[in-house]
Amino acid sequence: MNLSHRQRGLSLWELLFYCVLVAAAALVVIKLLPLYMEKFKVEKAMQSLAAQTEIRTLDESEMKYRLLRHFEIEDVDKFSRPEDLKKIFTVTKNKDNEGRTMSMKYEIRAPFLGALDVVLRVDKQIAIPAYTP
Repeated sequence: MNLSHRQRGLSLWELLFYCVLVAAAALVVIKLLPLYMEKFKVEKAMQSLAAQTEIRTLDESEMKYRLLRHFEIEDVDKFSRPEDLKKIFTVTKNKDNEGRTMSMKYEIRAPFLGALDVVLRVDKQIAIPAYTP
């Protein structure tokens, strides 16, 4: 058999298949990237708040106010008032009475395709050390 006459390259159907595959991957990235960016911005704001030294003495309402200021800097548009954080942001005492834990738990929803939605859960907890005068 003469192998020098073998076809080389892509057929039209193969090219079409690869284009559809790349387009589907691009759609997934375009739809998911903003959700993950918001999640990373929220986590960054919480970590930056936890890194402040005076956080140990603040009450929950002052923490919410400062977190909202961080959200303004990080450009998180979902939260603009303290009432927006009422059910999703909590500060609880640890069981060993050593410090507190700040946590934020909510879901980010976005339309994906038709009636199909994408849901990303944000569940971030950061320990706040105890206040020692």
